[in-house]
Amino acid sequence: MSYYDAAGRSNYFVEFGEGRPILLLHGISNSGRAWGLQIPALVEAGYRVIAPDHSGHGASGRLEALYKTIGGFATNGVNMTKIES
Repeated sequence: MSYYDAAGRSNYFVEFGEGRPILLLHGISNSGRAWGLQIPALVEAGYRVIAPDHSGHGASGRLEALYKTIGGFATNGVNMTKIES
């Protein structure tokens, strides 16, 4: 299982393929598994696919407090594209 740190929480993600990164973000009350059917086609097209479980969802750590701004949430997404395989 792969994890990254987000503001002191351990968040789970899956990563497949190589190339330009595509970050797949799930909706509320879901997890990165929601993208399971789309991932193979994106990898075959030459992309590096990253599908995290947001804090408090799926296999990620519990979210103790809400993000204060959308910028905090977006920063986590940008940092996901920097994860080394």
